[in-house]
Amino acid sequence: MATTSLTTGNGSLMRIIPVSLRFAGYPTKELLNRVHRASAITHRHARSQMACGFFTLVIRDLLNDQNAPDAFANGLSAFRSFYEPDPWWAAQLDYFQLLLAGDLAKRPESEIDSSGYVLHTLGASLWCLLTTDSFEQCVLKAVNLGGDTDTTGCVAGGLAGVRYGLKSIPEKWIRSLARRAEIESLFNRFADLILSSK
Repeated sequence: MATTSLTTGNGSLMRIIPVSLRFAGYPTKELLNRVHRASAITHRHARSQMACGFFTLVIRDLLNDQNAPDAFANGLSAFRSFYEPDPWWAAQLDYFQLLLAGDLAKRPESEIDSSGYVLHTLGASLWCLLTTDSFEQCVLKAVNLGGDTDTTGCVAGGLAGVRYGLKSIPEKWIRSLARRAEIESLFNRFADLILSSK
């Protein structure tokens, strides 16, 4: 059990969004292969790879201008289609029941965990996206859940950033960033890379 808990942490989920964005236009099999390989660098457990896959499938639909409920529903459908037929992946599906039930937005906060466990982080981040109407609301809700606040805020912020766009981030938050110029330079270079690959 201890080994599983160490290998199903949320570290790869927290850093997967650049991969999700870079390869979002690829066919599902190749997209998820890229995501799985990136996760496996530090978090090789099937559950961690699948969590990154679920997140990426939702990101893909958000990039296609889907609203949050539709992106979640479409991501869930694609997740099932890819992972259910393969017994190796399917062995982990019982752990995804909170998401597979399809009613995440209706769940009360008391059913949402925000720990360092990858499925807690994924569920909490998606729940925050589905139960708020702006970037600021989503991130604040994620952080206020407590637990592993920085990672849940990061993952929820990634989802909300794709959903609402760069201009939705409060200017006061951007002004207070440490090393802001360096972060903006990295962001712009990455954006240029994505645009040039289309």
